[in-house]
Amino acid sequence: MVKVILVDIEGTISPISFVKEVMFPYSKEKLENFLKENFNRPEIKSIISEIEKLEGKKLEL
Repeated sequence: MVKVILVDIEGTISPISFVKEVMFPYSKEKLENFLKENFNRPEIKSIISEIEKLEGKKLEL
């Protein structure tokens, strides 16, 4: 069963400048609110749990 598909789009489907100037700022702006709204979804909880294990500490929003 495929759980994740990781794709490197930088320079592949769009110029690197678009990724850096548009996509990264957009993601940075939207991520916190997305996590707050979706924190109780099982798949998000699982991702947060894995990050906490890797970092060795609880994440705070």
